[in-house]
Amino acid sequence: MEEEYRFPHPFRGKLAFSYAGLRSELTRILVKNPVETMSEKMKRKLAKGFMVAGFKQVEEKVELGWRQLDLEREGLEEEIKGLVVSGGVASNTYLRTQLSFSPLFLSGK
Repeated sequence: MEEEYRFPHPFRGKLAFSYAGLRSELTRILVKNPVETMSEKMKRKLAKGFMVAGFKQVEEKVELGWRQLDLEREGLEEEIKGLVVSGGVASNTYLRTQLSFSPLFLSGK
C-alpha cells in the first residue's frame, strides 16, 4: 500500500522556524524505504510532501511577520503596499502560488 508522507511543522504560530525535524523525518522515511525500492509515484509523493511542509513554514512566517509589522505600524501614515519575495526559492511556482492565494494578501491586509 502506498502511503502519504506527513512532515512536522514546528514553531506553529511563532516567528521562528526550523527544518531540522523535516530533515530528520525525511531521513527516517528513507532509512525505512530506500529510494531505490520506491516507485516513481512514491518518490513524487515524498518530494511533494517535503516541499509542501517546507513552504508551509515559509508561508506561515511571512503572514505572521506581515501581521506583526502591520500592528507595529498601526496609526502611521505610510502604508505597506507590497512584499518582494526574491532569490532562488522565490522562483518556485508552488511557493509563489501559495503566497499569492494567501487570504492575507488577497484581502490587501
